[in-house]
Amino acid sequence: MLACDEVSRLVCQSLDARLPLRQRLRVWLHLRMCRLCSQFQRQILFLRKATRRYWKLVENDEALAGLGLSADARERIKRSLKP
Repeated sequence: MLACDEVSRLVCQSLDARLPLRQRLRVWLHLRMCRLCSQFQRQILFLRKATRRYWKLVENDEALAGLGLSADARERIKRSLKP
């Protein structure tokens, strides 16, 4: 059985790339048995979803518009946040 630290690493890796079937099954089994790791996975997925939602707001200027910033300042912030 996988250790919790390895599962947390694999959960994070799975956000960027699909894991091989064997690893996916081992992670799935561990997550069914370990409450803390399944909670960690839920938190990571929540943060990813929240970040994507916020980025959409920033791209549409909605998140920055209410701050009273100039258009130039908003553009500089957007450029600095782009990956």
